[in-house]
Amino acid sequence: MLRFSSIVDIVESAIFDIGRIWENEKEIEKYRNRMFRKIFEYSKRIPLYREKYRDIPGVRTIKDIRKLPLVSKGEIKRGFPDDIIDNRKRCDLVLMSTSGSTGKPTRIYRDLASIIRGYILSLRVFKAHGINYRKERIMVIGDFAVENSYDYKSINLLDRIGVTKLYRNFIFVPFDKDIGDMVEIFRKFKPTAIFGYPVVLAEMAREAMKKGLDLSEVKFVGSSGYVLDNYTRNFLEDAYGVKVVDVYGSIEIDTAMFQCKEGFYHINSDLIYLEILDSYGEPVSPGEGGKVVATRLYGRDTPIIRYSGLEDIVTTTDEKCNCGINTEVVKRIEGRAADAIVLPDGRVISPFVATTLIMNVMRELRSEDLRQFQIVQRSRNDLSIKLVLDEECKNHEEILRKTREVFSRELNLDVDAKIVDKVDNYGRELPPPVVSEVWKKTRYKQ
Repeated sequence: MLRFSSIVDIVESAIFDIGRIWENEKEIEKYRNRMFRKIFEYSKRIPLYREKYRDIPGVRTIKDIRKLPLVSKGEIKRGFPDDIIDNRKRCDLVLMSTSGSTGKPTRIYRDLASIIRGYILSLRVFKAHGINYRKERIMVIGDFAVENSYDYKSINLLDRIGVTKLYRNFIFVPFDKDIGDMVEIFRKFKPTAIFGYPVVLAEMAREAMKKGLDLSEVKFVGSSGYVLDNYTRNFLEDAYGVKVVDVYGSIEIDTAMFQCKEGFYHINSDLIYLEILDSYGEPVSPGEGGKVVATRLYGRDTPIIRYSGLEDIVTTTDEKCNCGINTEVVKRIEGRAADAIVLPDGRVISPFVATTLIMNVMRELRSEDLRQFQIVQRSRNDLSIKLVLDEECKNHEEILRKTREVFSRELNLDVDAKIVDKVDNYGRELPPPVVSEVWKKTRYKQ
C-alpha cells in the first residue's frame, strides 16, 4: 500500500520532472537546494548517516555538501540491512542488488516512489532527442530475468500497479536471451527505438544483418549499463545509421546523465548531484579525469549521499552546450576506475585510450570482423589482448599482427594478442573490456 507522501511524490514527478532541466539555471538550483535539504534531514533517521553526521553544523544548500564525509560501498555493505534504512518503514521498501559490474555487488533498499521517479528521469533522454515515448515502438534490453536486479524488480512492481499497461509500445527483453531469439523479437516488434547494453546491441545488429533484416526503421539507439567504447559506438552507428546516445546510471542513482544531440553528457543535476574528485578528494580542473561521487536527492529508502562506490572515471569540461538543457555537463565517461592500465614507467592509461587503439586497428584494416575484445593486464609487463572474431573472418593473422604492432608502438610495451572463442566475465554481469590486476592493487581507495 502506497503512503500518501509517496503518491504526492509520484504525481509531482510525473507532472514536473521531465521538463525541469530545460528551465533556467536559477530555478534548477533553487529546486536542487530544496531537495538536498529534504534528503539531508531524512538521512538523519538512518543509523549509518546519523552517526556520520553527528555534530556537523551549517548544512543548508548543496554548496555545503563537502562538509559531509564520503560514504563507501564497504560502509553500505557492512551496514546492511538495519543501518542503511529507517526500520520503521521496512515493509514499504524493496530489496535490490547492484549488477556487480565492479566485481563487488551491493544490496540496497528502494521505495516504489523513487523507482518510478527514476524511470521518469530516463524519459528525459527521449525528450532530448525528439522521441515520443508514448508513440514510438521501444525495445528495452536489460536485466529483466535477473532476480533482485533493478530492472527485474522495477518492471514487476510497475506491472503490478498497472503502469506498464499504459505503455504497450514498450517491450522488455532480458539481456541474456539467445541472440537468435532476440533478433526474432526485433523482427516481429519492428522497434523504432532500442535501448540496452552496447555489447548486446552490437551482437543483435550483427545477427540481424546476417539474416538480411532492415534496420533503417530504427531512429534512436540508446546505450546504457556499461562503458560504450569507440569501436562499439562506431559499429552501432554504421549498422543503424543513427548516432548512439550514451546514458550513465546505476541502481543507486538511476539515470544520472545522458548525451544530448551535441554529444555532451548532461547531468540530471536537479535530482542527481555528481562531484568529480581527484585521488585526494578535491574537485578536478576542467579537462581532467576524476572519480564520480554521487548524491541522489530523492527517495525514502537507502540514502545515497556523497557515495564513492560507483568507481567510475569521467572527464570534465568547461565548454558550454547550446542544446537547451541547462544543467552541468561532462565531456566523456572513461569507465571503471578499476580498469585503467599501469605502464612499467608508472603512467596510467585510461580504458578509453586502450579501447580506442582497438578501434584504430580495425579501422586501418577496414575490418568489421571483431565481435568482442578484452584487454587483460596481469603485471606491468604483461598485457594480453583477447579478440573474438567473426567465424567468416579471412585475415586473422593480419589482425593479430596489427594489434600487437599498434599496442607496442603506442604503449612502448610488448603485448600478446590472441584469438579466443569468448572472453571472461570475471565474476561480473557482462565481460569488462579492460581488466587490470595492477590497477586494482595500486589505485586510490576511499
